[in-house]
Amino acid sequence: MYKVFINEHLLRLQSEAPEFDLENSEFAVYEAAENEIQLIVESLFNEKESIRMFLIYKNLNAGWTKFQKVFKIIDAAGGVVSNKNDERLFIHRLGKWDLPKGKMEAGESPEEAAIREVEEECGLKDLEITASLPTTYHMYKLGSDTILKRTYWFKMKANGKIDIKPQTEEGITEVAWISDNELDRVRENTYKSLIELV
Repeated sequence: MYKVFINEHLLRLQSEAPEFDLENSEFAVYEAAENEIQLIVESLFNEKESIRMFLIYKNLNAGWTKFQKVFKIIDAAGGVVSNKNDERLFIHRLGKWDLPKGKMEAGESPEEAAIREVEEECGLKDLEITASLPTTYHMYKLGSDTILKRTYWFKMKANGKIDIKPQTEEGITEVAWISDNELDRVRENTYKSLIELV
């Protein structure tokens, strides 16, 4: 199964028919062609009410390949960073709590990009990757293009000083270490694509 977030909407690609939740707006399309995929995604960008859309493909890998061919893909990487006090690192950007991440540069591995982005956005050094986390997908508009952003995530440990400083030129207004008992305030004001990582 693949989950793709479009604004506040969830688009799931899977091989099995879904069990519908009658209290929510949910729709399924079977074996969608490329032009149908484009129309479905456009409609989700324009929809105000939260919707869950299912694209069902008997051969899920072929369906996912077809889906990706329709859009421009941008690769990014980021980190879920913990310190010695078991607090997690968050940034505040564009009015929402977020995790530090950014676009991969040419020739960079996802791991290298994730460490570089956390260092740049938060002013941290001496980071150690301890595990890979699930890759997330979300879509947005960039001019006339519809972008499918694939973000590789890594669990990280901050080994050195935990002094942090926001990269204001990237629109980051705050960087904060958040304890587990404060995570609800982050979950209330973050992106749906990050909820499972937080």
